[in-house]
Amino acid sequence: MNPVRKGALAEYKAMAWLLEQGYEVFKNISPEGPFDMVALGPEGPIFIDVKDIASRSKHARSPSLKFSPTASKYEGLNRKLLYVSGEQVSWSANSITDDETYRQIKAYLSKTS
Repeated sequence: MNPVRKGALAEYKAMAWLLEQGYEVFKNISPEGPFDMVALGPEGPIFIDVKDIASRSKHARSPSLKFSPTASKYEGLNRKLLYVSGEQVSWSANSITDDETYRQIKAYLSKTS
């Protein structure tokens, strides 16, 4: 499957998971927006970037496994990465750095393999 379709499928899996968790979900329709979606829950809005990690190598340090560059101007917001691997969906920590992102992804992949 082409990477764009894989990413779109991961976003829809993430939206379905968020809806099941009781969030209201709003998709960003711009392909170059700073976030993929916004979820509203009891803790307020969460600005989410979805990462499909199912097909990524455990040993590759991919620059795409972090917030998009345009998201930096939204630093003070409640930002989270949401990882999708096959049918599994899980949160990252809030407001994480790139090194923390890499460590979390590596830990997530080691649990799911």
